[in-house]
Amino acid sequence: MANLQGTSRVLVNSAVLPQLVYAEIMPIHSRQLCSMNMKLRSIVLSLFLLFAALSHGETLKVGAYHYPPFMNEQTHSGIYMALSKAIAAQGEFTFTWEYYPYARVNRLFDLGKLDIEIGSAPSWNAHKSIPGLFTQSFYVLEDVSIYRKGENKHAAKFEDIKGQTIGIVRGYSFPQFHDVFEKKLAKRIDGPNEAHLLNLLINERIDQVFMSRQVFYYLRSQNPKLSALAIGDVVGQYPVAIRVHPSKANVISKLNSAIKQLKSSGDITHLFLAPYSAP
Repeated sequence: MANLQGTSRVLVNSAVLPQLVYAEIMPIHSRQLCSMNMKLRSIVLSLFLLFAALSHGETLKVGAYHYPPFMNEQTHSGIYMALSKAIAAQGEFTFTWEYYPYARVNRLFDLGKLDIEIGSAPSWNAHKSIPGLFTQSFYVLEDVSIYRKGENKHAAKFEDIKGQTIGIVRGYSFPQFHDVFEKKLAKRIDGPNEAHLLNLLINERIDQVFMSRQVFYYLRSQNPKLSALAIGDVVGQYPVAIRVHPSKANVISKLNSAIKQLKSSGDITHLFLAPYSAP
């Protein structure tokens, strides 16, 4: 997760407003007309700013962290940013993305300084001081097992991994395998990130890695050596949604409408399946 901060903002520049032209007038009326012109300028400016705000919809601050292919701070791209652009295209919202380390995203959300987090789930936030409110789910993410081609490893149930060493990102949990790790029937190796664990797998230091399907597709597209690995069983499924701060509860119905439309059109499925979905 990155520790850099980036923010893009929509700026409204009053310099684009038309300038009022002051004509030569008789001295006796100059003060009154000048006052009227100043009031008119003020009214025009207020109307312009109101129109600009309405045309962009409500602005929501998105809490983000570097986690490609979902959120890429370096390229200002990713699946979730593409989703926000698709929602924004419907005219109801403008999104301002702010990147922080993940722990800081949670802290700023708690303080109400961030409005939403895209790609979260109620079960991931139940223990937090402000779990947040949630839109309807927009996709079901899958964690899968990854193994070396030709070895045909399985992980559909806990018996499948007995005697094996499994790589898992530190802090991630797979409750269905808790007992087998606790009883030391299989060994869990924690790693700082998925790329590190896949490198251990390539070098035959571990037997399988449990990780996100989309993250594996992305890393494989960046590293040809990973083509020697295969996707195995599904080990986790998570309906993800937009986490909303309670102070912004009023936006949930409009977000749900946008999500429903994008799901019906197939646009969301396309975002998740391209360009990293090749088997």
